[in-house]
Amino acid sequence: MILGAILGLLGAIIPEGIKIFKERQDHKHEKEMLELQMQYQREMIEARIQEARALATLELDKETYRFAEPEVKPTGKTFLDALQVLASFYNTTVRPTLTYIVIACWLMVKYAMWQIAGGSLGVLPQIWTDADNEFVSAVVMFWFGGRAFSRTFRRA
Repeated sequence: MILGAILGLLGAIIPEGIKIFKERQDHKHEKEMLELQMQYQREMIEARIQEARALATLELDKETYRFAEPEVKPTGKTFLDALQVLASFYNTTVRPTLTYIVIACWLMVKYAMWQIAGGSLGVLPQIWTDADNEFVSAVVMFWFGGRAFSRTFRRA
């Protein structure tokens, strides 16, 4: 009789234990699914942010170089049309011309410093400063690689 009672008790407990075990497995599976969904949403948000950044960079590039677009509207008067063409050409050469002037002035100052310091190769380290390094790299990066540089070092 005691054996029957124990078996009856075990018979009632075992299905409940199996039910609890299955519920735990289901909750664990649901938790994993929610974590995967959250990770997917994070990745999608990051992809949208990257896409928005790329579009913003593209628009910035378009706006940056829009100054160089010729705005020549023929008037039928030769003198005014020629003046418009010259003005448009000048508009596209302002930045390079200013760069040439600034670099020429900088080179003249450096040459004068070199002459004052003795005019030999041994004095070059004395007249070349960190400010010169920064100046040259700023000019080079402006004309030849600001975006490429920023893309390269953004990944690192």
